[in-house]
Amino acid sequence: MRSLTGRTISHYRILAQLGNGGMGVVYKAKDLRLRREVALKFASNSLLAQQGLDEDIRREALAASASNHPNVCTIYETGDFRGRPFIVMELLEGETLKERIKRALTLEEFLHLAVQISDGLDAVHARGIVHRDIKPSNIFITIMEQAKIVDFGCATIAQRCEVLPDPCLPANPAVDLRNESSGILGTPVYMSPEHVRGERLDIRTDLFSLGIVFYEMLTGERPFKGSTHSAIANAVLRKSFVPVSKLRTGLPKSLAQLVEKSLEKDREFRCQSAAEVRADLKRIQRDLGLLGGRSPNMA
Repeated sequence: MRSLTGRTISHYRILAQLGNGGMGVVYKAKDLRLRREVALKFASNSLLAQQGLDEDIRREALAASASNHPNVCTIYETGDFRGRPFIVMELLEGETLKERIKRALTLEEFLHLAVQISDGLDAVHARGIVHRDIKPSNIFITIMEQAKIVDFGCATIAQRCEVLPDPCLPANPAVDLRNESSGILGTPVYMSPEHVRGERLDIRTDLFSLGIVFYEMLTGERPFKGSTHSAIANAVLRKSFVPVSKLRTGLPKSLAQLVEKSLEKDREFRCQSAAEVRADLKRIQRDLGLLGGRSPNMA
């Protein structure tokens, strides 16, 4: 698709392109009605021939907007431009967690962000939704140090949840959407064992992915490695990981235990909810005298 910069689509004037990836392109735009800046995410050329694309875009928007939480990216509406569906969302300024991890995080910074990510994920799960693609590039850190979960293109209804799913949100079984390289929708290096095996998923698959994200935030490395998708899958299913405390000394024992519990291969022994993870993180903050504190980079 040629650049849309300078064009007016519906009541949005496109100001600049923000990013371009395999799944879509994102533009900064001005909402001419409400006089605010927003982001427009268009489906990529490679997806246009996909059957049911409009429904997939609607599903993504519904999944993201169901939570209405400060740690989840806000969705405003969906639209269509010459057969190309798009999502209108809040404009986020800052960087992704993937970019932030390139700089070593202090323990205080880690806890400040980890609590927010867990809180946002808890809100998503409370609506009966599994994100299925929790990873650093899908977590945005604003200039105000607010974590935002983004990109619900892989979201599905949880098999097991305490709250009934939003009746307006259609089911999105994994078998309906496939990733060309791995055969299963999602990102292999952040998948849970049950996700790799193609089993039915519940909210605990996101908690395993969250454990990988936490591990990476603390050490700069991923717990499961491999040069191919099959090698990574084998590591996730069968291999142990280097304890986080060996890669980063001085961590509170309770934090190392929390990360390792999140990475249990059997989901029955894993953390059972994002609320549980959040509570443990806040307990660690309290014990370190950091509860309610501000990151040194947030002055």
